[in-house]
Amino acid sequence: MNDPISIQKQLIEQLHLKYGRLVLSFGEAALEVGFKSEKAGFLARNRGKFPLAVFDRAGRLAVTLAEVARYSATGVPAAPVSSTGLKRRPGRPTKAEQLARAAAAATQQ
Repeated sequence: MNDPISIQKQLIEQLHLKYGRLVLSFGEAALEVGFKSEKAGFLARNRGKFPLAVFDRAGRLAVTLAEVARYSATGVPAAPVSSTGLKRRPGRPTKAEQLARAAAAATQQ
């Protein structure tokens, strides 16, 4: 009865009783997985180190209860779905960025 799937189901039930919904805000999810504050979670996400898959819900970041339970049960971070949280630097790209993009485009062709 200690398999990860049954543990995940129990965690989902506990989280659903606690929050009353199947989707958590980014701040709630960050606090639930052990970050000290919502801001710490945002900093981790911008650095590419946030362990949960995050999606955009009406302009706000959200995480499913299943994702929180999966991470809590296994401890394995999710593969990043997209880099929408990683902002590009404003303004003209640096020479290094231009060369990196050109090299990436050349290898794809």
